[in-house]
Amino acid sequence: MTHSGINPYLTLHLAQVLLRAGDPRYFGLMTAVAELASPTGQWPESVHPNTGGGCMGDGQHVWAAAEWVVMIRNCFVREEHERLILCSGIPQVWLDKKQTISFGPAPTSFGDIQISLKPYEQHILIEWHGEWLGTEPLIDIQLPGFKNVRTIPGTNSLELTTEAANDTSPSIKI
Repeated sequence: MTHSGINPYLTLHLAQVLLRAGDPRYFGLMTAVAELASPTGQWPESVHPNTGGGCMGDGQHVWAAAEWVVMIRNCFVREEHERLILCSGIPQVWLDKKQTISFGPAPTSFGDIQISLKPYEQHILIEWHGEWLGTEPLIDIQLPGFKNVRTIPGTNSLELTTEAANDTSPSIKI
């Protein structure tokens, strides 16, 4: 049997590749998959492009659900080359609501981490707390639209100013 229709789990694989590459197209794929979810938050293995219903495989495809969880996790935290990257998949549309966004505690290879973003008019406060298994890892903040920042070990918050998004001078506060 060949795969037919739209495969949410494969689409989420592509979205994660784009996210890792810093390509903002990841969010369009994520949004498209979210719109295909059933009222119970599940996806069939393959979605018919015209009807939006299942057209092949499992009716509630566990791989798709697992890929969704991994995709959301990777938007907030992922491991890369012996460091943690925080917030690289947080789209501006989530921040525009000016509401606190929290994630975790979530397991990483370095230990559990909890993350929150608090968007204000002129800045965004990012806070994290880790229960590290050993030495605290290097932590990079890569919030889209802002300069990437490597935090100082022992730090648990960072304020990004909205002016810093378009400025090339070092105006990010640590």
